[in-house]
Amino acid sequence: MSTTASSGDADQYRLPTDVKPTHYDVTIKTDLENLTFEGLVKISLDVKAETSQIVLNATDLDLGKASLYSDALKTEQVTSVTAIDKTQERVTYQLTDKLPAGSKAELKIAFAGKLTGAMMGYYKSSWENEGKTEYYALTQFEACIHPYPTAARRAFPCWDEPLLKATFSITMISRANTVSLSNMPAISEEPLQDGVNSAPELADIVASTKNEEWKITKFEKTPPMSSYIVAVANGPFKFLETSVVMPLSGKTIPLRIYTTPDLIHQAQYALDVKAAVLPLYEKIFDVEYPLPKLDTLVASDFDAGAMENWGLITGRTNAFLLDPERIDLQAKKRVASVQSHEVAHMWFGNITTMEWWNYLYLNEDGRSDYTRVYPEWRVNSEFITDHLSRALSLDSKLSSHPIEVECPDANHINQIFDALSYSKAASVLRMLSYYVGEEKFLKGVSIYLKKKLFANSVTHDLWDGISTSTGLNITELMENWITKIGFPVVTVTENENGITVRQDRFLETGPAEPKDNETIWNIPLSILSTKDGKAVIDRTPILTEREKSIPLDTTKPFKLNAGTNGVYRVLYTPERLALIAAEAAKENSVFSLEDRMGLVYDAMALARAGFSKLSSSLNLVDGLKSEKEFLVWQGISGSLGGVKDVWWESPEITEKLDAFSRSLFVPLVKNLGYDYPKDESIDASQLRTLAVGHAYAAGDEGVTNELRGRFRLYQETGDDSKIPADLQRVIYSAAVEHGGRAEYDAMVKIYDKPKTPSEKIAAIRAMGVTQNEALLEDTFKFISTKARDQDVIYFFASLATNYKARRALTKYLQDEYDALYKRFEGNFTLGTLISQTINFYSTKEDYAKVEAFFQDKDKSKYNQSLAQALDSIRARTDYREVRMTLRDAVLNSPIQRRATHLSVLLNQDDSTPPPRHSSIHSLLSPQDDALASLEPIRRSSMDINYISPAESRRQSFVESPRPSSSSADSAPPRSTASPISIPYNPRKRITKADSVLIPLSQSEIEKYKNFRGAGAIRLTSKRKRAASDEPEEESRPVKRHTGDVGIVAHHYNSRPDVGVEQRSLSPIIGLKAFNNWVKSVLITRFGHPVFEKSSVSGPLAGPGRMRIARGKVLDLGCGKGGDTTKWAKAHIKEYLGADIAAVSVDQARGRWESLRGPRFDAMFAALDCFSQPISKAFPPAKLAQPFDVVSMQFCMHYAFETVQKARCMLDNVSRYLRKGGVFIGTIPNADFLLDRLDEIPEDTDDLSFGNSVYRITFEDRERPVFGHKYTFFLQDAVENVPEYVVRWDNFVQMAAEYGLHPIYRKPFHEVFQEHMEHPEFQPLLIRMKVVNENGESSMTDDQWEAANIYIGFAFEKR
Repeated sequence: MSTTASSGDADQYRLPTDVKPTHYDVTIKTDLENLTFEGLVKISLDVKAETSQIVLNATDLDLGKASLYSDALKTEQVTSVTAIDKTQERVTYQLTDKLPAGSKAELKIAFAGKLTGAMMGYYKSSWENEGKTEYYALTQFEACIHPYPTAARRAFPCWDEPLLKATFSITMISRANTVSLSNMPAISEEPLQDGVNSAPELADIVASTKNEEWKITKFEKTPPMSSYIVAVANGPFKFLETSVVMPLSGKTIPLRIYTTPDLIHQAQYALDVKAAVLPLYEKIFDVEYPLPKLDTLVASDFDAGAMENWGLITGRTNAFLLDPERIDLQAKKRVASVQSHEVAHMWFGNITTMEWWNYLYLNEDGRSDYTRVYPEWRVNSEFITDHLSRALSLDSKLSSHPIEVECPDANHINQIFDALSYSKAASVLRMLSYYVGEEKFLKGVSIYLKKKLFANSVTHDLWDGISTSTGLNITELMENWITKIGFPVVTVTENENGITVRQDRFLETGPAEPKDNETIWNIPLSILSTKDGKAVIDRTPILTEREKSIPLDTTKPFKLNAGTNGVYRVLYTPERLALIAAEAAKENSVFSLEDRMGLVYDAMALARAGFSKLSSSLNLVDGLKSEKEFLVWQGISGSLGGVKDVWWESPEITEKLDAFSRSLFVPLVKNLGYDYPKDESIDASQLRTLAVGHAYAAGDEGVTNELRGRFRLYQETGDDSKIPADLQRVIYSAAVEHGGRAEYDAMVKIYDKPKTPSEKIAAIRAMGVTQNEALLEDTFKFISTKARDQDVIYFFASLATNYKARRALTKYLQDEYDALYKRFEGNFTLGTLISQTINFYSTKEDYAKVEAFFQDKDKSKYNQSLAQALDSIRARTDYREVRMTLRDAVLNSPIQRRATHLSVLLNQDDSTPPPRHSSIHSLLSPQDDALASLEPIRRSSMDINYISPAESRRQSFVESPRPSSSSADSAPPRSTASPISIPYNPRKRITKADSVLIPLSQSEIEKYKNFRGAGAIRLTSKRKRAASDEPEEESRPVKRHTGDVGIVAHHYNSRPDVGVEQRSLSPIIGLKAFNNWVKSVLITRFGHPVFEKSSVSGPLAGPGRMRIARGKVLDLGCGKGGDTTKWAKAHIKEYLGADIAAVSVDQARGRWESLRGPRFDAMFAALDCFSQPISKAFPPAKLAQPFDVVSMQFCMHYAFETVQKARCMLDNVSRYLRKGGVFIGTIPNADFLLDRLDEIPEDTDDLSFGNSVYRITFEDRERPVFGHKYTFFLQDAVENVPEYVVRWDNFVQMAAEYGLHPIYRKPFHEVFQEHMEHPEFQPLLIRMKVVNENGESSMTDDQWEAANIYIGFAFEKR
């Protein structure tokens, strides 16, 4: 015999196909006294190809005699194992004579094994009988083991793959006082008589039974089935029984539930559920249930929740048992869910089985449908919390995997038993059902099942069935939902005709990089709108491309993903979200319960990912304080808990969040009380349980005292009548967390002898929340020495919620790693335990420590769980550390909060403050607003000629002596001028060093409102507009803008065009000249080479010498036309300019008309190019030929108010820019802004910095990716206008999606340093009066610092 290792071939993971089993005759003798088993298997084989060896699965078995009889050869060959592959768990039998193709054979193998507590294969479970530990045995063949999740091979040799279906005839030999169970009913059971009722070939097996009472039980032959759903059990079981008449066959099917004698009184409810759903499923699927019975066996030791063995469901106690005298609703719903789910598997997975493990989700597509049995539970609504939210959370990680994932090797197979194969798969099918209609969906499912009766299937088999019932191409519709990783976020932008929707992959760490954002999903949008005040839902729109416009009346309430049936998130503008929130808060809102649940989950997730502000999400939550539905409150509580959990080691933050939670939940407790009237609604009961639990978790003293008092009464008198079953868990936890040894020991006693499975879990939970270090140590010892294997997961879960125990839990895992690994290496539990001990960390240091610990470990059995946990730490770390200092999630009071409310922005002189939700804003201190404004932690590694790979947010200056945030404690007081960071040393000043321009007063603004500069005056003379295609107009209506856009437009419209002479007298003329020089450098360096290759060329019109011009320019944010001269000197042929400020556009046109000599062709338009396409302003003829250069000078940052505006801007830039064309611009330097913000002491309310020339004031320290707002003042230029931070990495990522790739990025100081001695640009410094002929500058130090607020950039269209 030889022992072999695995080869590297992909085929090694599948058994050879030269023979195929058709029938197994399995005899198993179980000895519960000696905890052993032995048996004989006879396997009927079809020989598909000539072969001289037999390869099948077997592991952890002692293999005995083996022989093979061939029908063709008419001989029986005695054979033995010639090779064992321990890695692949296979054995090979070499034959002396080859088996011919097309023949049949029978293989006999004797085997024996031990009943261990591994909870896989054929294993033992224990129970207490009159103070004595006794055992029983059962099988669990679907287990998270290496190399396969199938463990039938640990019970008897077999072809242990789902595709290799066969029939089974089971015979069990057992002690006479036990009960034997299997998939089928027993056809005979009688005392064992050697040689009488046992075959001669079993002589060796039955020899040891002499002089003892044994029996032999034979079971009916099964239909064709996969080996992993075969089941046997033996023990002292009792049962409850009922029967149902099936609607299709008319057959009466007996139903039983088995337990050990001590638990049988708790089994009735699970039996009732089974009786209700079995006939229901037969009717829904229109396929007869094929077996003659359906049993359930409840086990005290069970790894998974439950297992769908055909005809013999098995599972753990808390999945099936309820005390009829003390039923808590949560446990009741769990039993109903598990039992109905496993019954559904009788069709999905058992009648029709996945072909291979990459189609695992096909076994799960019969979603538990007990909503028809318990409509009051609103199962469809609860699905959003139990499955959809869970799936989206896991699928938002980079380490996620598709629903259908290739499983060529063992390690892949072991990783797919997670929420993606279960909850996401169910969510995708729910979405499909809603889109096509439930009736057609179920009809398609029935077609699928009938076509694949007792067979195996792949994804397209299901799609074909639903395609037949619907007439749709379901494969095309659903392919990417199943085969691609992740899910989309749909961004909604509004325009005058309706909405534009865009899809991108959603990641918990923020906007996805282009390489992670390649998938286009077919998204059923399901648009809810209103008509006559009632909701109208259009299910027909599907987003099949990246972006699409949809006509819609946006003056009325609307919402995408009606009913939250879609597997995606929706991002609205802040203004729209506020309107939706207001509608959702109405008592008779058009938005359903499911809609409101989806709003809460989406808003919080989007805030955490940095797409929106946390304060906006909290406002949504606060607006729902009058909500009456439990499921909405459940979403709120879960989302708030997720935010708090990131900051578990920052009590100054968690205490404020607790205060906010108390403001929400304590009033509910006061209203609902602690007792559960028998006639109250399900919703009221659930809401009470939730409110009490969260009020206690938030530290409310009154609730805590009430809970402790109820336990104290029980402890002193033994009377538990004041402990409602639904509050048992929180009462036990309160007692131990605020108690001592006596309360802890009480939990240990309850664990040893619980009245119900729920009480046992409540005791485990309580043992994990103790704050006493000695008792915590006792808990860890208990886990190692006394806890059942199946319970360890509950201990870990409890300890992981205890902030004081978390680091101790991690240390326990590290200290006991080898023991825990050995204890759980074959179970689903292992990966969960690994994740539970680490995924709560939130710092880079902890991430590094976790990664280092697992560096040298064999992670093959849990690598997916580890990767997902590490992803969670990354996201949480970014949530905390990349954002640096936390501040102002919600401000102390409405008065202290800076103006962001729409009414304030529109009515700046209105002394009446806008309405505020004081319950939030007064409870969270100015250290909370960045809680969930997540900045992506990934950094783009870009191949850019002019950008150093080492350049980062803290290295983007030439020499910056300013301390970083890490040295903030020692930072000097803020000065009005920062040290000079590049060589700049003017020898003579033209203006005073302290020259300051006083801002325009309100009266001066009024004075200049109607001022018309020289260019504007020429407009009124109706001069012929040479080379301009614009129609002449007597007057041009000025579009009114609101919000921050309105402020910007009003500001620039209000500033007069004072003429060249007046501009030269500006106190910051040196800074203005320098900025113009930088723009000239960008135009010359990147624009001129592109113009030389332009296809747009021709002579210029106008006075002066004729010349051939070349190049076409789009100037977005053209302002007052300050760059028209620069473009004229570049000898361009055509120019289109757009700006949001209509008055500025008129002034720009005037400047163009005043150009001397031949002028380039020009057209100007007033347009908000961040919210509208440029095609709205310019005729198609003007856009027919693409642009060579798009320029955006000192304006692009306004687009980053929202992701919608940023995308609209990029689309306008890229859509009409030719390949090889360039996009140039200037924007504020985010690195500079955020570094200066970090230097402001944390205890300072005034978040502003600057000098005599400029001042920047941030609203708070929250740092969302979009909408990171500040106000900017610049002398004689900008008067406290709202602007937005542009994070370069995110800008680059988004630009790449539009074919724009960076080729240059430098702060203005570095632009100067790089070009100051250039033969072309050095003279330009003098000509543009940046310096005089002696090199002397009119710029002050303060102006020089202000210059470095900005960076210049260039992108190329590829």
